[in-house]
Amino acid sequence: MAKKAKVFRETETQGSDIFVKLRGIMPGLSPAQRVVCTFILEKYQKIAFMTVEELARFCGASPATVVRTVKSIGYAGYRELQEDLERVLIGTNVSLWWEMERSWEAARDDFPFAWVAQDNIEAIKSCMTPQLMNNYNKAVELLLKAKTIYILAMRSSRAASFFFYMMLKEILPNVACAHWGQDVLYDDLVDLCPDDVIFCLSLGGPHHAKATTSAMAYAAANSIPSILIANSPSNPAAAYANIAIYTPSASKHYSIVACMTLLESLIVSVGKINSDYARKKLRKLESALIEQDITF
Repeated sequence: MAKKAKVFRETETQGSDIFVKLRGIMPGLSPAQRVVCTFILEKYQKIAFMTVEELARFCGASPATVVRTVKSIGYAGYRELQEDLERVLIGTNVSLWWEMERSWEAARDDFPFAWVAQDNIEAIKSCMTPQLMNNYNKAVELLLKAKTIYILAMRSSRAASFFFYMMLKEILPNVACAHWGQDVLYDDLVDLCPDDVIFCLSLGGPHHAKATTSAMAYAAANSIPSILIANSPSNPAAAYANIAIYTPSASKHYSIVACMTLLESLIVSVGKINSDYARKKLRKLESALIEQDITF
């Protein structure tokens, strides 16, 4: 079985991971500085357009506290932090799932199909960042060499995870999925080892499911490789992922089209590289479904 995929040309990743830095320094900061860090993590889309004084006012802190916090992260000044956040925003213009009323306001007529379709197209285009291109091939290689691929998602991300599981199961023999709730999640996780991979989807935010981050932290602590698909690098699970790929939502309505496009692409790549086995399994499955009177 071939193990390497070169679907995209390797490019340099975008900047340093400011969100990992923020989480890393928070325990050692003063309470006021931790408030500033938390605000940046949860409202980073706004920080790029706020002055030091405005950020301080929102956090109930002094401008000097904001500046000290920024320097603790490793930046020479506040503007340098903003420039990093602006680069993040280029590829992560997120519309959150509980902000669906935004799409109702955007609808100017009774047939929103045209603008929804265009919004989805722009979201897919925005995914084509150096970060995605660099990590896509790594994700395909990790999926192909894994002994077991364990797909994990909670709440609104589950629909996408079941699609990926069902399609990947058609072409690989070693795919499992977290079908049940978090109370039985670790019944599966304790069986995983460093030869496996956890494929995690987390498409909400900023109020992310705690179980997702806890599972990713467990994987990291037990040397289990992991791939995270999220719509923002501010996702707390990103701190534990070996590979992270960000697929932002559309800007005018909540959408998982960009994520689904990525998942479909991964299925194509895995199927192509593993085509000998995949073809045999598909033909065998087709015959079995007809023989068992499940399909025509």
